[in-house]
Amino acid sequence: MASCRLIKNPRIYQVSTLRTSENYDLLIGKIDTFIRRYYLNKLLRGLIFLGAGLFSAYVVITLSEYFGNFNTSFRTFFFYFFIFLNLGLIGWLVIPPLMSWFKLGNTITHDQAAEIIGEHFSDVSDKLLKTLQLKKLADTNQQQRALIEASIDQKIEILKPVRFPSAINLRGNNKYLKWAVFPAAVICIIALAAPSILTESTKRLIRHNEYFAPVAPFK
Repeated sequence: MASCRLIKNPRIYQVSTLRTSENYDLLIGKIDTFIRRYYLNKLLRGLIFLGAGLFSAYVVITLSEYFGNFNTSFRTFFFYFFIFLNLGLIGWLVIPPLMSWFKLGNTITHDQAAEIIGEHFSDVSDKLLKTLQLKKLADTNQQQRALIEASIDQKIEILKPVRFPSAINLRGNNKYLKWAVFPAAVICIIALAAPSILTESTKRLIRHNEYFAPVAPFK
């Protein structure tokens, strides 16, 4: 009966439609905020693993060069391997989530975001996804639009208190820090205890095309 009155009274119908549109825009804004936080989380994790790869490769390569005193061919290989390894990690772990965070690349859809949010909030469950689907149905079904929009408003009121971005715990990345902290700590220890290991091997790797005579074991 309520839906029939809305259809018969154009002013009430327009007010109801406007309210639904405003509520839905607020809901979409909250989902967009979640999506940005989702990719921020991926970016932070990518930076951690980038640091882990960079520090680990640097430790292994510099120590190998210092004690192995390789020829120019090996040093050239290690030099370009280090560069391409880190470029590959940046292109794989950093650039995609960074572009998505700035909305420059492909991002998850609102429906996909709704499914992820529903996995974290039991009280949300599938209400969010159904609300998105109902909005699409309302745009194509003009005869029952008032009734559908009333259902949308009801579900949005239930979803309003839920903070969607809190489904992403940025602090969860702390458990991955050990992979970057350990090789970084090794570098710091070597830099304090025997800095020549880093400086000499790094110099030879940068000037990988030059010949360096082996250092005499004694003076």
